[in-house]
Amino acid sequence: MSHEINIVNAINFGAFLLILFFMGYIIIESLRILFLPEKIGKITEIKSNVPGKASVSVIVKLKNGEFVAAEVSPCCLCLDRLKVGDLVAVREIGNRKIIYKPVKWKFWD
Repeated sequence: MSHEINIVNAINFGAFLLILFFMGYIIIESLRILFLPEKIGKITEIKSNVPGKASVSVIVKLKNGEFVAAEVSPCCLCLDRLKVGDLVAVREIGNRKIIYKPVKWKFWD
């Protein structure tokens, strides 16, 4: 009987460590995305929302002078009060580019 309890405890401990590792990964990745974005640029144009689409198209001018087409959630656009000229981070997820408002560091401007 004692042997079975040890196996159950070992499985529970392993599951706990796996969950703890996963939560740590999510926290570290979230902080990395927020504080160390892939690309930084400024919004140059906000296009009108296409009916039936859950994102708004924007044009962003990156630090290297390149213009990229990206998308932003209407909620992010409104809640972060994003407007033309605002500093944003651009992140590629699959074949899409999305923007979000990062933590502002002085050396980004």
